[in-house]
Amino acid sequence: MTVTQRLIPDPELQPVLDLWPDTGEILGLGRSLTYAAAARNEIPTVRIGRRIVVPVARLRAMLGMDESGGASAVAGWQGPEARDSPEAA
Repeated sequence: MTVTQRLIPDPELQPVLDLWPDTGEILGLGRSLTYAAAARNEIPTVRIGRRIVVPVARLRAMLGMDESGGASAVAGWQGPEARDSPEAA
């Protein structure tokens, strides 16, 4: 199990993470880069009032992790264009 897999909770137990610091630190990004990536839709976010959260299931899918969080490796970083392409399906 990789460090990233240990840091990302099970979506059944914790459905969302705060954008900063939780998600940013998991991705190894500073605060400014985390918010910039979210603004470019490279990190899936949901706004609840003033709070910005990241759905754990979508974050795991973005990182290429299996649903159960098992022994699969974290895939390389893919931007939203790569995830939405027909080849990614």
